[in-house]
Amino acid sequence: LINNPSAMFLGIPGIGKSSATRRMLIGLAAMGSLPMVFGDLRPDYVDLGRQLGAQVVKLGHGHGSLNPLDATEAHEAAELLDGDARDAVLGDSLARRLTMVESLITIARRSPPTDREMNIVAAAIESFDRRGDRAPLLSDLLEMIRSAPPELRAAALDRGDSKRYGRITEELEASLMGLVGSGKFGRVFSRPTTEPLRRDRPAVFDVSSIPDTDASMQAAVLLACWSAGFGTINVANELAASGLEPQRNYCVVLDELHRGLRAGPGMVDRVDTLTRLNRKLGVGMIFVTHTMKD
Repeated sequence: LINNPSAMFLGIPGIGKSSATRRMLIGLAAMGSLPMVFGDLRPDYVDLGRQLGAQVVKLGHGHGSLNPLDATEAHEAAELLDGDARDAVLGDSLARRLTMVESLITIARRSPPTDREMNIVAAAIESFDRRGDRAPLLSDLLEMIRSAPPELRAAALDRGDSKRYGRITEELEASLMGLVGSGKFGRVFSRPTTEPLRRDRPAVFDVSSIPDTDASMQAAVLLACWSAGFGTINVANELAASGLEPQRNYCVVLDELHRGLRAGPGMVDRVDTLTRLNRKLGVGMIFVTHTMKD
């Protein structure tokens, strides 16, 4: 009835938001849609997902990892596409990775990076893409910033002064060190992706190992799940539009939405960017949160 339907559940904890969502997913699955739960914190959807044949990806302390710079799927799809479709896949992938790095820095700092810092990050990611080798890690991004290649110095506007470049990148370097070290973020985001999403079956990201007391980690992992999941769906739709894969319909669930929105200054805009990048036909979305204050 609607090409890209959406719904939002609002309600205090314990009154059945997730239960109602699960019931909707069962009906949608029966009609051919693929349920995609991008972040299950309690967990509420893992058992249902398994009964529906879902791929269950476990992330968190002592479990799997998700590389926010991994664009392997998009680059493999781009090799099969040409023209506007190829540009769309690559552009979407770049935008998602930039938004994800920006979000991680914002959560770690409790303040957003500057425009100049993000220009430097963008130049680095584009440089990695031109090389076309393995998916870079955040540690590779840190090393490239430290090595100060010409394209990054140009993005930094260091005016040919290496000391000026060092001052401009010092805070960015410090933030990335916090993301790639042995701290709580590094264990999830500093290693290669352990299990890429499949496009042909339902999926649930199980992040229930992260305790409620670690709100910043919960928010970071949820945002990473949303970014990776929407990226996979975008690739699937572009391949389908070019006749390379069958057209699939997806229903995406973003539960505990408030945890991402409250993670730091400017996170509302970043969450909006991640979801707005995926206004594709055949993709339904269900947002679940507490109150309109969120």
